[in-house]
Amino acid sequence: KLRRRFRNFVVDAIAGEDCIICAVVSGPSGSFQLNYGDDAITIGSISTDAATARDALGNQVGDALQKALGATASCSVGDWITCQSNRLPHLHYIAAEDDNCPWTVAESGQTRIPACLTIGGFLLTG
Repeated sequence: KLRRRFRNFVVDAIAGEDCIICAVVSGPSGSFQLNYGDDAITIGSISTDAATARDALGNQVGDALQKALGATASCSVGDWITCQSNRLPHLHYIAAEDDNCPWTVAESGQTRIPACLTIGGFLLTG
């Protein structure tokens, strides 16, 4: 079904250690990854780090994370360091890795978002 829906794009299905079943959909403007749930039907998350990606509020990859979130946010460490949107449910901003912008994710509560930190991508969860 996915290949039919995105017939003008390259669709690569993957099964492996990092995900039970994943698919990467690629096109001229970038790509996004779908991670399926245990039933291999339900999409558990969608992520992208495409340079052209933007959220519904106009924030895009490369913008200051503080612009999207403010001075603090609820952040966590997983496959990426992500911070949950304060305004859009299920949207998490992937923090860009930058050795010149040191910061620490709080173990509980709110994390201070440094001004130098940028958006590296987006993660939508169900």
